[in-house]
Amino acid sequence: MAHLDLAISLVILISGIGMTAVGIEMTINPPNAINKWWYRAIFLALGIVFVCSSRWQENRSDQRHTSEQVAHAQEQANYEAHLEYVQGQLDSMTKILGTLAANSSRQSLVAAIRAALPKTDSKSKDDLLVLSTETRIFGMDRKNQLLALLGKIPSYNARAFALMPFNSETAQIFKQQYSVEISDAIVRAARELGIDMSSPNDVSKVPEISSAVNACDAKQFDGDDDAVLKCSEQLHSLAERLP
Repeated sequence: MAHLDLAISLVILISGIGMTAVGIEMTINPPNAINKWWYRAIFLALGIVFVCSSRWQENRSDQRHTSEQVAHAQEQANYEAHLEYVQGQLDSMTKILGTLAANSSRQSLVAAIRAALPKTDSKSKDDLLVLSTETRIFGMDRKNQLLALLGKIPSYNARAFALMPFNSETAQIFKQQYSVEISDAIVRAARELGIDMSSPNDVSKVPEISSAVNACDAKQFDGDDDAVLKCSEQLHSLAERLP
């Protein structure tokens, strides 16, 4: 395929140069009546070759572009189907573990999450996946509590008034239970990736690190009902970046 494209490009180049050379020659050395028709025939033949080759190259480019679009669309569809499957599996596991969390200690929950998740060769990755799952359970539980609370308040203004203290409470609980562990896990992950957290230029090389740090900052939670779930997603993204 590449060789054929190169050959077509060469034909276009040679025919273009040939037409230019014939035109220059006819201008500098005007041919006699007999040779004039030979020059015209050569120029016309080169022109036909040039146009046909250009059209052929254009059609091949369009076909290649269409094939790439179809392949990309298929790949995207497969990725979305896989993502939907994984999300469904994660939601199912989260519901089961959420039930466990409501009836047991955090240590038991963490042990259950570690047992449910597949083991990797990276302790930092395992820790991030556990924290991602645990914070997702916590975030979904808090969101369900918030929906139940707002369902009891008929007034829109009263709902808005109740929202801020609830989110502040979520931020406070999150900060007490998870912030230190998450910070330590992110630092260990950065170290495993060869990133110096004290260097902004170094951190910018791995966007997942700064995204996780920002998303899991409890100061962001006051105005965002889904902040904990966003933190969970970023921790999972950082975990997937690790080998």
